[in-house]
Amino acid sequence: MSHPLARIIGQFKREPSRTGSLVITVFGDAIVPRGDSVWLGTLLSFFETLDIDSGVVRTAMSRLAADGWLERTKVGRNSFYRLTKKGRQTFDN
Repeated sequence: MSHPLARIIGQFKREPSRTGSLVITVFGDAIVPRGDSVWLGTLLSFFETLDIDSGVVRTAMSRLAADGWLERTKVGRNSFYRLTKKGRQTFDN
């Protein structure tokens, strides 16, 4: 039996990376309604199931934070991310 997301994963591999857009979608649709923030390790595990390399995810997270979409909080060596006010407004409209 093929992976349930095989068609979507195949499309990701054929098209240019839109990891940043996917991250924002995941935040708006899954993370914000369930607690607002997420550990980076959890995101990396999720994106690994989509065959998206952890380096690509880390780069997208850094760029989204630099662009004001996400904010990072460090707890020890762990990084937690949440949408900024700017990011939330995108989903509130």
